[in-house]
Amino acid sequence: MRAVLLFFLQTQDTLVNSGPFSAARLVLILGTLNLCAPSAQCQGRPGPSEHWELGLSGGFLVPHRGVIRSLIDGHASQIQLNWSRTGRGVWSCSRTQPRWGLGLRFGESGASGAVGKQASLLGMAELRIVHGLDFRFGAGIGWTQNQWSTSTPEDRQHVVIGSPINAAIEVGLHRPPLARPSGAWHNLLGFHFCLAHQSNASFTQPNLGTNVASLGISALVKSRSPQRSLASDTLAVLSFLPPPVLGWTIHAGIGRRQPAPLASRETPVEWGFDHRWGKGLRLGGTMGINGYSRPSELGLGIHAGFQLRFSTVYIDLVHGRYLKRWQPEEHSYNRVVINVHLSRHLWSKLALHTHGFRAHHPSLGLVWSFGHRSTCAK
Repeated sequence: MRAVLLFFLQTQDTLVNSGPFSAARLVLILGTLNLCAPSAQCQGRPGPSEHWELGLSGGFLVPHRGVIRSLIDGHASQIQLNWSRTGRGVWSCSRTQPRWGLGLRFGESGASGAVGKQASLLGMAELRIVHGLDFRFGAGIGWTQNQWSTSTPEDRQHVVIGSPINAAIEVGLHRPPLARPSGAWHNLLGFHFCLAHQSNASFTQPNLGTNVASLGISALVKSRSPQRSLASDTLAVLSFLPPPVLGWTIHAGIGRRQPAPLASRETPVEWGFDHRWGKGLRLGGTMGINGYSRPSELGLGIHAGFQLRFSTVYIDLVHGRYLKRWQPEEHSYNRVVINVHLSRHLWSKLALHTHGFRAHHPSLGLVWSFGHRSTCAK
């Protein structure tokens, strides 16, 4: 299989430009790859490779804490501007009709006094679930108008969040508008349902965070289909997926948190071992043991969960139980860890450690893998 691929890559220019006989050989090779390596086939989505989409949405601030319920004084509204393009190469081959891009959000939170307006800039990815419906995930930086401070009596009432600049996350479903609409009028419009979150991971207190659920419509304002050559298309079709990086890893990281609004910040430290398992290119598992330290306290926990794999980026979603508690009132914890491959055995990690819906601390660290040296295909 690899010999066939290597032969084609070495002779692609000749195949593309040498007449009917070479074209027949090209079709034969592509057919062989289709039979022998179906997982390596790219599934391009119809329509433009790039488009701009403008949307409006309305919803409400989710009262995930009791204190937030009394702060809601209206409906949430938002204007959205999205730019996206179709995936190519390994990203395209390893997913079902993916898109990636950027999103800009601005609007009312639904709690004008305690929260005010919010905005966010997100990097986004979309994966096809079924025909005409995508799963959308975005992460980036957010802004909140009203935050807690001791400056004025009014600022002391802003108990939802303590910082103007926060982490922003959005998840939801998206039905994109058709670039070349036909049939019913509603094909001109796109629809989306999403949950938008902002918080600062307890770097600054208070940190109740905001969750805004909304439903909206959108329309294409600009689309573009760049000219693509047969050679570049062929290379995209033949992008082989690297094997997942499995086995044991060791990691260490350092974080920063504020235990209470007027307290001094402290520096948590964490370390541990993890084992990656499952040969799936998109979804696997992870389990491990972690040690934690903060001033005058030590903790130890075991955890297990899922691992989402995006070529050189692995995202861990795990749940754990403390064997030794470093915060007496907590029995269990959750972690979201973004692992990014740097070189050979070395990875970086960005983690969020939470107790239920309460963020405990963010951390940044390094991971050393004892398994494969690289995520690149051989």
